Amino acid sequence: MLAVLRPAVVSLIASAGLSILTIGIFRDGIISTANIQYIEIILFAASLYLLRKHQTNPISIILGSGVVGTLFYLIV
Repeated sequence: MLAVLRPAVVSLIASAGLSILTIGIFRDGIISTANIQYIEIILFAASLYLLRKHQTNPISIILGSGVVGTLFYLIV
């Protein structure tokens, strides 16, 4: 019985992740090349690299991304 729920749970989690990624990368959630936020793509790629290659603590990645993003948007 629970084996039937596994694909549904995985698809719900993937859908939520994709939704959050879309909102984070594109301004106002509208998917268009004119709405791409490049600093978020760079932060995402750097975070993913640090998580996968260097096994960095996810909490420090979240805090570091927040600090870098805040500093960038204060300067620009």
